[in-house]
Amino acid sequence: MFLSHLNCFIGGIALLLFILRFKQHSFSENLLFVFSGLSFFSSTLWLYVNYYNNSINQFVDFSGIFIENFLLIISVFYIYSLGKKKQTFNPFFIISSLILISLILFVVHYKIADEKTLILHPSNKNVYDNIIFQIGIDILLFTLFIYLFLSKKMSEGNELFDGNFKKYIVLAFSFYFIQDIFILSFFMMAINGIVFPEVLMNVTLFLNTLIGVFLVMAAIYTNWLKEYNKIRNTEENVKENQKTTPSYTLSIEDLKVLKKIDWNEVYHHFKTSHNELVNTIENNNNLSPTEKMYCFLDYFNFPNKELSELLFVSIRTVETNFYRMRRKLKA
Repeated sequence: MFLSHLNCFIGGIALLLFILRFKQHSFSENLLFVFSGLSFFSSTLWLYVNYYNNSINQFVDFSGIFIENFLLIISVFYIYSLGKKKQTFNPFFIISSLILISLILFVVHYKIADEKTLILHPSNKNVYDNIIFQIGIDILLFTLFIYLFLSKKMSEGNELFDGNFKKYIVLAFSFYFIQDIFILSFFMMAINGIVFPEVLMNVTLFLNTLIGVFLVMAAIYTNWLKEYNKIRNTEENVKENQKTTPSYTLSIEDLKVLKKIDWNEVYHHFKTSHNELVNTIENNNNLSPTEKMYCFLDYFNFPNKELSELLFVSIRTVETNFYRMRRKLKA
């Protein structure tokens, strides 16, 4: 019972971290928010039925199958959508399509089952067929997930997909696929008496708790990287490293006139008006061109949200690039 409540608690923290920064999310990050929310709802429902009220078993069984497949599909689509520009997607159409596909899979499950009974339950005489069908869906979607992940470049355009953010996202989604296949296999063994139902329950809770931990870390690296780095004492304003440069001013509107926002364009456009600043940055061979551009932008303390809109990347990518640049300057 303790592990069940712990699982819900950790899932609730992950969801809260996403909710508090919801307005700052890119489309792909909103998919993470939906994934976290449905995971928390599923865990809470499971806890309620198993320990407080089992009179809604059929609702839990039916909704569980729908949510399970919806989350699997979201995992795949998230990897596909990462780094795509906001204009590429119609959020309503995408979510509606994912729901429709999940409903179709549920209807197939319902038709396979002994229709008037629970689906993934020993009382269903066709439960083995339902399990095999679901494992097939899992393997197919997991294979597609791996393919999209391996073909995804470190950065899609200017959008970052690397480091700890990449690690925790991949761990959360991969563990969800693996735990689903593992639990379904254990369920078949439990029906045959090979494993005890208690073992199946404890393994399920343990794996779901791990997924919750990975989602918490993904939420931190998605929404709270700036605060997280302050706690770790790694945030340092670049002005501290530029005390010898004169005072300069710049507005977002000044940057919008550039043909392309990159260091080469910034350097050549501002090398006269901001001579000492751009030359100081240019002479720092320890910084990459992207880091030099962020070093220049950091001098003017633009809000991350405005930079996100200017550069067509997520706030997470802006904060990550600032963090890496500052860490190099601090070294």
